[in-house]
Amino acid sequence: MESDIIGHLVDVEHKASTLVDNAKKEAQTRLDKAKVKAEKQYLEEYKKVIEELEREYVLKTNSLTKIHQDTIQAYKEKIGALGQDRKAFNNLLDKLLLGA
Repeated sequence: MESDIIGHLVDVEHKASTLVDNAKKEAQTRLDKAKVKAEKQYLEEYKKVIEELEREYVLKTNSLTKIHQDTIQAYKEKIGALGQDRKAFNNLLDKLLLGA
């Protein structure tokens, strides 16, 4: 009778050990699947963020390029409209170079 009880307890322990091992394997499988899914979601979101940042960069760069070109053009037009004061320039050169 005592040996039957010990045999039964050994069988129960073996079944419990098998159950725990199976549960560990199942948990690891689920964890691996969750990691793969999370990585995929992360990469998708990362790609969306990168695409949005690149779009914003292109828009901002184009805007700044336009502003820069407009500013340079306005400056060129302003300088072109001033004309030259040759008499004042020649007087300055005489004064600086000839000391007159």
